[in-house]
Amino acid sequence: VSAASGRGAGHLLRIDPLLMLAGVGLSLCSFVVLHALNVHPYVGEYKRQAEYAGLGVVVALLISRFDYSRLREFRYVTYGLMIFLTLAVFAFAAPGGGAGGSQRRIPLPGFTFQSSSFGMVLLILALSAFAVERSRRMNEHRTTARILLLGLIPAMIVMAQSDLGDALIYGLIATAVLFFLGVSWKHLSALAVLVVVASVAVLTVAPALGVHVLKKY
Repeated sequence: VSAASGRGAGHLLRIDPLLMLAGVGLSLCSFVVLHALNVHPYVGEYKRQAEYAGLGVVVALLISRFDYSRLREFRYVTYGLMIFLTLAVFAFAAPGGGAGGSQRRIPLPGFTFQSSSFGMVLLILALSAFAVERSRRMNEHRTTARILLLGLIPAMIVMAQSDLGDALIYGLIATAVLFFLGVSWKHLSALAVLVVVASVAVLTVAPALGVHVLKKY
Protein backbone atom coordinates (compact mmCIF):
# COMPACT_ATOMS: atom_id res chain seq x y z
CA VAL A 1 0.00 0.00 0.00
CA SER A 2 2.79 2.40 0.90
CA ALA A 3 4.50 1.79 -2.45
CA ALA A 4 1.28 2.46 -4.30
CA SER A 5 0.60 5.61 -2.31
CA GLY A 6 4.02 6.93 -3.15
CA ARG A 7 3.42 6.87 -6.86
CA GLY A 8 1.25 9.94 -6.78
CA ALA A 9 -2.18 10.92 -7.99
CA GLY A 10 -1.17 10.32 -11.62
CA HIS A 11 -0.85 6.60 -10.95
CA LEU A 12 -4.11 6.48 -9.01
CA LEU A 13 -5.91 8.05 -11.95
CA ARG A 14 -4.10 5.73 -14.39
CA ILE A 15 -3.19 8.68 -16.57
CA ASP A 16 0.06 9.23 -18.41
CA PRO A 17 1.00 12.81 -17.38
CA LEU A 18 2.91 13.46 -20.62
CA LEU A 19 -0.03 12.26 -22.70
CA MET A 20 -2.41 14.43 -20.70
CA LEU A 21 -0.07 17.41 -21.09
CA ALA A 22 0.05 16.85 -24.85
CA GLY A 23 -3.75 16.76 -25.01
CA VAL A 24 -4.10 19.95 -23.00
CA GLY A 25 -1.48 21.64 -25.19
CA LEU A 26 -3.32 20.71 -28.38
CA SER A 27 -6.59 21.96 -26.90
CA LEU A 28 -5.00 25.29 -25.98
CA CYS A 29 -3.61 25.63 -29.51
CA SER A 30 -7.10 25.08 -30.92
CA PHE A 31 -8.50 27.76 -28.59
CA VAL A 32 -5.92 30.28 -29.78
CA VAL A 33 -6.51 29.52 -33.46
CA LEU A 34 -10.31 29.68 -33.21
CA HIS A 35 -10.15 32.87 -31.13
CA ALA A 36 -7.93 34.49 -33.74
CA LEU A 37 -10.31 33.25 -36.47
CA ASN A 38 -13.20 35.16 -34.94
CA VAL A 39 -15.06 35.71 -38.22
CA HIS A 40 -18.26 34.27 -39.64
CA PRO A 41 -19.09 31.39 -39.37
CA TYR A 42 -16.54 30.82 -36.58
CA VAL A 43 -17.62 33.65 -34.23
CA GLY A 44 -17.49 32.31 -30.67
CA GLU A 45 -16.47 28.86 -31.86
CA TYR A 46 -13.57 28.80 -29.38
CA LYS A 47 -16.11 28.77 -26.51
CA ARG A 48 -17.77 25.68 -27.92
CA GLN A 49 -14.34 24.13 -28.41
CA ALA A 50 -13.56 24.76 -24.74
CA GLU A 51 -16.78 23.05 -23.69
CA TYR A 52 -15.99 19.96 -25.75
CA ALA A 53 -12.41 19.94 -24.44
CA GLY A 54 -13.68 19.97 -20.86
CA LEU A 55 -16.11 17.17 -21.67
CA GLY A 56 -13.23 15.24 -23.23
CA VAL A 57 -11.19 15.54 -20.03
CA VAL A 58 -14.09 14.16 -17.99
CA VAL A 59 -14.54 11.26 -20.41
CA ALA A 60 -10.80 10.56 -20.33
CA LEU A 61 -10.85 10.39 -16.53
CA LEU A 62 -13.77 7.98 -16.63
CA ILE A 63 -12.12 5.77 -19.25
CA SER A 64 -8.90 5.72 -17.21
CA ARG A 65 -10.78 3.82 -14.49
CA PHE A 66 -11.82 1.10 -16.93
CA ASP A 67 -9.71 -1.96 -17.69
CA TYR A 68 -10.03 -1.82 -21.47
CA SER A 69 -8.19 -5.13 -21.88
CA ARG A 70 -11.59 -6.69 -21.23
CA LEU A 71 -12.72 -5.36 -24.59
CA ARG A 72 -10.83 -8.24 -26.19
CA GLU A 73 -13.81 -10.40 -25.37
CA PHE A 74 -16.06 -8.09 -27.39
CA ARG A 75 -13.83 -7.69 -30.44
CA TYR A 76 -16.51 -8.94 -32.85
CA VAL A 77 -19.11 -6.64 -31.32
CA THR A 78 -16.69 -3.70 -31.49
CA TYR A 79 -15.85 -4.37 -35.12
CA GLY A 80 -19.50 -4.89 -36.03
CA LEU A 81 -20.49 -1.62 -34.34
CA MET A 82 -17.78 0.20 -36.28
CA ILE A 83 -19.05 -1.20 -39.60
CA PHE A 84 -22.66 -0.35 -38.68
CA LEU A 85 -21.84 3.26 -37.79
CA THR A 86 -19.80 3.67 -40.95
CA LEU A 87 -22.63 2.34 -43.12
CA ALA A 88 -25.19 4.44 -41.23
CA VAL A 89 -23.79 7.55 -42.90
CA PHE A 90 -25.38 6.49 -46.19
CA ALA A 91 -28.83 6.26 -44.55
CA PHE A 92 -28.79 9.32 -42.29
CA ALA A 93 -26.43 11.79 -43.94
CA ALA A 94 -27.95 15.03 -45.19
CA PRO A 95 -28.83 15.07 -48.90
CA GLY A 96 -26.07 16.49 -51.07
CA GLY A 97 -23.36 15.73 -48.54
CA GLY A 98 -20.51 18.03 -47.79
CA ALA A 99 -17.59 19.33 -49.81
CA GLY A 100 -17.19 17.64 -53.15
CA GLY A 101 -20.34 15.57 -52.56
CA SER A 102 -18.82 13.81 -49.58
CA GLN A 103 -21.06 12.28 -46.93
CA ARG A 104 -19.20 12.23 -43.65
CA ARG A 105 -21.55 13.21 -40.85
CA ILE A 106 -24.83 12.05 -39.36
CA PRO A 107 -27.02 15.03 -38.41
CA LEU A 108 -28.32 14.79 -34.84
CA PRO A 109 -30.23 17.32 -32.70
CA GLY A 110 -27.77 20.04 -31.73
CA PHE A 111 -24.68 18.55 -33.38
CA THR A 112 -23.41 16.29 -36.14
CA PHE A 113 -21.78 12.92 -35.58
CA GLN A 114 -18.83 11.90 -37.75
CA SER A 115 -18.94 8.13 -37.49
CA SER A 116 -15.72 7.59 -39.44
CA SER A 117 -13.69 9.41 -36.76
CA PHE A 118 -15.30 7.44 -33.93
CA GLY A 119 -14.85 4.32 -36.03
CA MET A 120 -11.09 4.82 -35.94
CA VAL A 121 -11.10 4.29 -32.18
CA LEU A 122 -13.28 1.21 -32.54
CA LEU A 123 -11.02 -0.15 -35.29
CA ILE A 124 -7.93 0.25 -33.09
CA LEU A 125 -9.64 -1.64 -30.28
CA ALA A 126 -10.90 -4.41 -32.56
CA LEU A 127 -7.68 -4.91 -34.52
CA SER A 128 -5.62 -4.86 -31.34
CA ALA A 129 -7.80 -7.62 -29.91
CA PHE A 130 -7.53 -9.67 -33.10
CA ALA A 131 -3.75 -9.13 -33.10
CA VAL A 132 -3.39 -10.33 -29.49
CA GLU A 133 -5.43 -13.40 -30.37
CA ARG A 134 -2.97 -14.33 -33.12
CA SER A 135 0.21 -13.09 -31.43
CA ARG A 136 1.68 -16.60 -31.42
CA ARG A 137 1.18 -16.81 -35.19
CA MET A 138 2.27 -13.31 -36.07
CA ASN A 139 4.68 -14.44 -38.82
CA GLU A 140 2.01 -16.33 -40.74
CA HIS A 141 0.80 -14.81 -43.98
CA ARG A 142 -2.75 -15.47 -42.85
CA THR A 143 -2.32 -13.17 -39.83
CA THR A 144 -1.11 -10.27 -41.96
CA ALA A 145 -3.81 -10.81 -44.56
CA ARG A 146 -6.59 -11.04 -41.99
CA ILE A 147 -5.67 -7.84 -40.16
CA LEU A 148 -5.20 -5.97 -43.44
CA LEU A 149 -8.58 -7.17 -44.69
CA LEU A 150 -10.29 -6.11 -41.46
CA GLY A 151 -8.77 -2.66 -41.91
CA LEU A 152 -9.47 -2.35 -45.64
CA ILE A 153 -13.18 -3.17 -45.40
CA PRO A 154 -14.10 -0.01 -43.44
CA ALA A 155 -11.53 1.96 -45.46
CA MET A 156 -13.36 1.09 -48.68
CA ILE A 157 -16.71 2.03 -47.11
CA VAL A 158 -15.35 5.42 -46.01
CA MET A 159 -13.77 5.95 -49.43
CA ALA A 160 -17.20 5.40 -50.99
CA GLN A 161 -18.32 8.40 -48.92
CA SER A 162 -15.71 10.51 -50.77
CA ASP A 163 -13.63 10.76 -47.62
CA LEU A 164 -10.19 9.77 -48.86
CA GLY A 165 -8.34 11.24 -45.87
CA ASP A 166 -10.12 9.09 -43.28
CA ALA A 167 -9.90 6.06 -45.57
CA LEU A 168 -6.11 6.42 -45.65
CA ILE A 169 -6.04 6.68 -41.85
CA TYR A 170 -7.96 3.39 -41.60
CA GLY A 171 -5.28 1.77 -43.73
CA LEU A 172 -2.53 3.31 -41.61
CA ILE A 173 -4.19 1.96 -38.45
CA ALA A 174 -4.09 -1.58 -39.83
CA THR A 175 -0.45 -1.12 -40.83
CA ALA A 176 0.46 0.27 -37.39
CA VAL A 177 -1.20 -2.69 -35.66
CA LEU A 178 0.86 -5.06 -37.82
CA PHE A 179 4.03 -3.12 -36.99
CA PHE A 180 3.48 -3.18 -33.24
CA LEU A 181 2.43 -6.81 -33.42
CA GLY A 182 5.90 -7.54 -34.76
CA VAL A 183 5.06 -9.19 -38.06
CA SER A 184 7.86 -10.12 -40.43
CA TRP A 185 9.60 -7.25 -42.20
CA LYS A 186 9.07 -9.20 -45.42
CA HIS A 187 5.33 -8.76 -45.00
CA LEU A 188 5.68 -5.04 -44.28
CA SER A 189 8.04 -4.59 -47.23
CA ALA A 190 5.63 -6.36 -49.56
CA LEU A 191 2.84 -4.16 -48.25
CA ALA A 192 4.92 -1.03 -48.90
CA VAL A 193 5.57 -2.16 -52.48
CA LEU A 194 1.84 -2.73 -53.02
CA VAL A 195 1.05 0.75 -51.69
CA VAL A 196 3.59 2.36 -54.03
CA VAL A 197 2.32 0.43 -57.05
CA ALA A 198 -1.30 1.27 -56.23
CA SER A 199 -0.45 4.95 -55.75
CA VAL A 200 1.32 5.13 -59.09
CA ALA A 201 -1.59 3.38 -60.78
CA VAL A 202 -4.19 5.71 -59.26
CA LEU A 203 -2.28 8.98 -59.60
CA THR A 204 -0.43 8.44 -62.89
CA VAL A 205 -1.43 5.45 -64.98
CA ALA A 206 -5.21 5.66 -64.58
CA PRO A 207 -5.49 9.41 -65.45
CA ALA A 208 -3.25 8.84 -68.47
CA LEU A 209 -5.72 6.22 -69.68
CA GLY A 210 -8.64 8.56 -69.10
CA VAL A 211 -9.81 6.90 -65.89
CA HIS A 212 -10.05 9.40 -63.04
CA VAL A 213 -10.27 7.50 -59.78
CA LEU A 214 -9.98 10.56 -57.55
CA LYS A 215 -12.46 13.41 -57.77
CA LYS A 216 -11.58 17.07 -57.43
CA TYR A 217 -12.83 18.73 -54.24
